[in-house]
Amino acid sequence: MQIKSIALALCFVTVAVPAAAQTTTATVMGTVTDAQKAVLPGATVTARNVHTAAETTAVTDASGRYRLAALRPGTYDIHAELSGFARHARTGLQLFVGQEATMDFELAVAGIEEAVTVTGESPLG
Repeated sequence: MQIKSIALALCFVTVAVPAAAQTTTATVMGTVTDAQKAVLPGATVTARNVHTAAETTAVTDASGRYRLAALRPGTYDIHAELSGFARHARTGLQLFVGQEATMDFELAVAGIEEAVTVTGESPLG
């Protein structure tokens, strides 16, 4: 009788292990480069779920690669940015359970922005 109990317990463990290994999230990965295809380490890539506003952020490594893991299925807006470069955004990426999406970004050099502030004072007297 005890052998049957052990065998039954082993059957449950064997069935439960594959179920626990199933994933319930998605991943987005890719490379961030400049216009000359040079990799950009240190760029920040952010995924924002459009329904929950939850954000996940990653920074590119020395090879310009990033990985945003454990994203809940849903619709995302994703952008990449780095100081000195224009921000690049992509919207409406639909992610599904178990999906591994590749999204590369090419950042353009930011233009020089200049601001001039004029203040006027009326003369006294």
